[in-house]
Amino acid sequence: MNAKEQETQEKVQRDLPCVWMMAGVLNYKICDRQYDCEHCELDKVLRNMPHEEVGEALDQSRMYVETRDTYLAEDALEEQVNDFLAHIVSGSKLYLDRCYSRTYFWVYPENKDTAVIGLDSNILKLLYPITKIVPPEKFMYLRENQMCGLMVRDDFTIPLHSPLSGEVIEVNTDVNRELNSSPQDDNTWLMKVMPDKKVKNVDELCRGEQMLKGYVHKIHLIKRYLREALSRTAVSEVGLTMADGGEVQMDLESVLGSDLYRQLIKEIFQIS
Repeated sequence: MNAKEQETQEKVQRDLPCVWMMAGVLNYKICDRQYDCEHCELDKVLRNMPHEEVGEALDQSRMYVETRDTYLAEDALEEQVNDFLAHIVSGSKLYLDRCYSRTYFWVYPENKDTAVIGLDSNILKLLYPITKIVPPEKFMYLRENQMCGLMVRDDFTIPLHSPLSGEVIEVNTDVNRELNSSPQDDNTWLMKVMPDKKVKNVDELCRGEQMLKGYVHKIHLIKRYLREALSRTAVSEVGLTMADGGEVQMDLESVLGSDLYRQLIKEIFQIS
């Protein structure tokens, strides 16, 4: 007998399944007595057990297996959800020197007369890849919550609503090029506005703790959609790009599927 055959035989001898395991009474038990059942305390206990109790033990064993498999599946699902979520929010930044709107603009008071307005890059990552952003016209007067532009993604558009009232005095004509070259840059602006009132007095804008609460809500919302989408996929098939060493999928729509993805975007942007 060569060394490999001897190693295989030794492994088989080490991993002998208990006869009660083979009978389905025990979920998992390796025999460590080379089937010397006569001197096995476990065997004595099970043999002296009434038949109905053996049946009960079998039912409990099956219940354990089902519960264990459920927990394993849930753990694997949660791990995948957290991995995708971590990738989505990776590099996200919130700036305390500016305000944020529920329409996902950031607003920075450039001076006492003008405010710079840009799109929140944390939200832009959810929409990746964006085909085109259509800004408002220069010298256009905007009212708070009025539609002021569009974001185009493949075959559907998302309306943009002004976070404040005022006159547009300048538009960034390079916004599409800048966002495509640096999608996580929160210094890419969309327009400059001469607001009717000071930025800090606009009720729809938030900062500090209120701003953080809004982002926590957004993260929980994305996580709920990811969990729903990934739970429909067999655990062995979830996150293949992560398991095989490749890059995590950047396009959220390909992870969620078109229907769920559009539901998420509608909920985030409050599109009816």
